[in-house]
Parts: sequence; C-alpha cells; structure tokens
Amino acid sequence: MLAAGFSAGEADQLARDHDTKVSSGRASALHVLLIARSRCDATILPAQARREIPTGAKAGQASAMLGIFHPVRGWIMETAIFIQCASQQAADNALVLHAVEVAVHTLEVHHGLTVHCEDDVFQLDFEPQLHIVTPAIHLIKSGTVAVPPAPGVAKAIDLDMEQQTTDEGCVLRALHVASYTLSVHCGMLGVSEGDAWTLDFKPQTDMLWQAMALMGVDTSKPLRAPIPRRDAEDDDDDAPTL
Repeated sequence: MLAAGFSAGEADQLARDHDTKVSSGRASALHVLLIARSRCDATILPAQARREIPTGAKAGQASAMLGIFHPVRGWIMETAIFIQCASQQAADNALVLHAVEVAVHTLEVHHGLTVHCEDDVFQLDFEPQLHIVTPAIHLIKSGTVAVPPAPGVAKAIDLDMEQQTTDEGCVLRALHVASYTLSVHCGMLGVSEGDAWTLDFKPQTDMLWQAMALMGVDTSKPLRAPIPRRDAEDDDDDAPTL
C-alpha cells in the first residue's frame, strides 16, 4: 500500500533518505511492492485496446449467435417445406373428395330419369354405381386413403376387380366407375314432366379424371370400362375402353 502512490524513482529516493530505523526487511518488502507495481503497470492495456475489447466480445457473441442461427434456419426451412407439402396434400385431398361428392350428387339426381338414346327410351338406374361410389367419400374424409397415395400404389391396383382388397383400390374404382357412367350417358336426351334437355356431364367427368390423375392413374392411356363381362370367353381386346 506504501508504494501505491510513488514511482520507482521516488521510492528509491525514499529508501535512501530513510533513517536507520528502517530495517533491511522493510526495505526488501518495499522493493517487492515496487516490482509488483511495475509489473502491474506493464500489464495494463492502452486505452485504445481497452476500447476494442467490447468489439471483440461482440464478434464472439455474433459468432456464437451464428452458430445457433444456422441450425435454427435449417429447421425453419424444413418446417416451411413440410407446411407447403401438407398444404398441397390437403388441396389434392379436397379436390378428390369434391369430385366424388359431385359425382354422387349427380348420380342421385339423375337416378330414375327417363332418357332417350337413339330409338331407345329407358330409365336410368344408378343404384349399382352409387353402391360403389358413395363409400369412397368416407374413406377420403377419414384420412384412411392418402391423396396422392404412395408411389406405385395405383399401378398395383387392378381396376377391373369388382371387389377391391385395399382402400386405395376402392377409391380408384369409385372414381373410375363414376367417370365411365357419366361419360356413357353424357349427350343423351333427358325427359321429365314434358321438359327435354341434353345431359351434359363433362364438368363432372373432367373433375373425376383430374382426381384419378392425382391418385396416380395414367390417364393418357385408355382404361377398360368398369362393367361385368357378359362372356368369359370374349377376347380382352374387344372390351370397351374410355
């Protein structure tokens, strides 16, 4: 503490002027304190260096923040991609569901309608088709069937099978049956209570074909008509196609 207010020269002069009461031990202690003071002064950073310390600290903090930001940024990007895919899947699911619901409504409305086709007059009977198409609505709404399904699922489904073994097969067959039924009757003349009009199911069939494409069906190729074969010995090449 004695040397805290003196320079090295002042302390030496003080030691020389001291009387004989100052023992050699105290002089040694003073010398030790002076050496400690000089070493402490030598380690004190200049003012400019002291001002640069916060900058370095900020750089270190910035580097640490970047180290945290990179994985967070990756997580945000992955989350954004996941949300985008989920939104697209929800849109596809809604489109397929809407196509099936419209098809069911159209079949129900025209069931029992009297139509003229060339020289024939008959009533439309869509009960068998409704029995196939209607359950697909529940399968799609419940999320049992993914839209679109996993790659390769549609190719493994035989649309000619009346009894499908998978939920995806049931939905695809429902779309196929509805599309074929409405396509066949499109253009016929409907008659009801004295009014006559041409049946136009093209908007419905367009939606059904789009839904089938989303479900993985190659709509660029002709599809076999989903109707029971009359003769098991008939050649497959003679089967009607869409």
